[in-house]
Amino acid sequence: RWNVHLELEKEDGVNVLGYEFFRNNIKKILKIKWDMVIFDESQGLKDRGSKQSRAARRLRLLVKRRLILSGTPIDDSPIDMWAQLRFVNPSILSDVWDDFDARFLRPTGFMGYAREMRPERIGEFLRLIAPVCFRLTIDDIQQPPEFIVVPVYLFGHQRRVYEQMHETGIA
Repeated sequence: RWNVHLELEKEDGVNVLGYEFFRNNIKKILKIKWDMVIFDESQGLKDRGSKQSRAARRLRLLVKRRLILSGTPIDDSPIDMWAQLRFVNPSILSDVWDDFDARFLRPTGFMGYAREMRPERIGEFLRLIAPVCFRLTIDDIQQPPEFIVVPVYLFGHQRRVYEQMHETGIA
């Protein structure tokens, strides 16, 4: 466990925070005057009821420039985008879940408690998110990144898990 001191007076600099630290220290984080906030692996925000997603929503109210990054912004359904975009720009899909639900979703599953996108609304949904979603491919990069191999020595269970992943692609 790390003891991290957040400097509240400092104007310049970058703070890199893990999601666990962010969730557990949101009261301190909200006291800092942020110029910009970037969430990497933003699919971690997709569960609208999670502590992480609710903390991001609170932080959003204090920060003008917000960016999310993700290789997989949609794991299961386009619904995954709602809480992520609630952080970036709540006017796109609404800041209120019930509004988004009424406009884009329909009940499904046992007793209608689950939700799925209305097929007739997919086009509208994609048009709304298009101006703020950008996909970067290897063709978009002028020079491919240089890969640097750093040997790491693993022992016991860690080594067996890594070897399994190396051989099968599954851990």
